[in-house]
Amino acid sequence: DLKWDINQGLQVDHVRANSQSINKQFEEKGIPIQIYNGTLDSIKITYSPTNGTFQIHIKEINAQIKPRVLSTVGKKI
Repeated sequence: DLKWDINQGLQVDHVRANSQSINKQFEEKGIPIQIYNGTLDSIKITYSPTNGTFQIHIKEINAQIKPRVLSTVGKKI
């Protein structure tokens, strides 16, 4: 987190999430995917001297992604 203020000049948020928290969000949204050994980096930069607003969003996922096995074996669908 970096904040610099000349009339709210620069604001930087750096968020790092591990695979557990990402998988939890996937489960809550019902997305059948799990991430193994992965991290997500999100960098948000906002620059606004008197609301001339300049924004950058960078998201990067380094992960091994596997579909979650759905337990449909032996069940009628």
